Amino acid sequence: DYDRDVYSFEALTFPGGEPHVRVNPTMIQGRPMWVDARIGTAGGFVRLLCLLDAVRYCRPRSLGLFIPYFPGARQDRRESGSALTVEVYAACLRRLGLDCLAVFDPHSEVVAAVVDATIIPIEAIFKPSARDYSGVICPDAGTEKRVGKFVANTDIETIIHARKTRDVRTGKLSGFQCETLPFSRRYLVVDDICDGGGTFLGLANAIPPECRDYRLDLWVSHAIFSKGVDALLEKYDRIITTDSFPNAINPNGRITVHPLYYHAAALMKERLC
Repeated sequence: DYDRDVYSFEALTFPGGEPHVRVNPTMIQGRPMWVDARIGTAGGFVRLLCLLDAVRYCRPRSLGLFIPYFPGARQDRRESGSALTVEVYAACLRRLGLDCLAVFDPHSEVVAAVVDATIIPIEAIFKPSARDYSGVICPDAGTEKRVGKFVANTDIETIIHARKTRDVRTGKLSGFQCETLPFSRRYLVVDDICDGGGTFLGLANAIPPECRDYRLDLWVSHAIFSKGVDALLEKYDRIITTDSFPNAINPNGRITVHPLYYHAAALMKERLC
């Protein structure tokens, strides 16, 4: 609930593969409740829908959902013959009549357009200063608005722009370019998602050879790391991220993971009281 008490539920899967849940109604009835959902698979999302439905019918005073990594957010364009996947997920959540829905740094503004969600920005979790970085590197054109908003909430003044080309049919990346780094110091690359890491490896390799004595750190809001982090750590001194995606990240001296739970709990207490 919004006082940060945690309630358990029973998860079952029927022989046909259908997920199912059971909750204790006496824990829920008349109380403001919220669900902290870290979703990494379509099956996990279906189980989440079952859980929200079960909780809603136990008559809580109010019901909120924190789903920091919004599934399908990268499939946000309607093309002939393709699904608008983000809308499919959003439609499932809209029918539940939630009192509060919160998302952390979604991939695009389409998420906010298809669901009535409170958007938690990067700077609410991570806010570096000019003492830390000479500038922020924007990895591609699609990230310019996100990086601009992020930098505007810091005292960092320099934004370095990079570019790449993606084949929309195959997903293959090519044509990496990066502006010259004006200072010999540390820079922060900022993006929302790291999946296989190809964007960030290509960017690091595209920094002009005349740049000397620079260091790179990487911020990604959602760490999928489908190909691990070893190759990234050959190019980046540090990786900074959150626990929005359910994977096995091991924080250490070079990987910092910011927890999102307490920020979400404060938000839900404010919205659901």
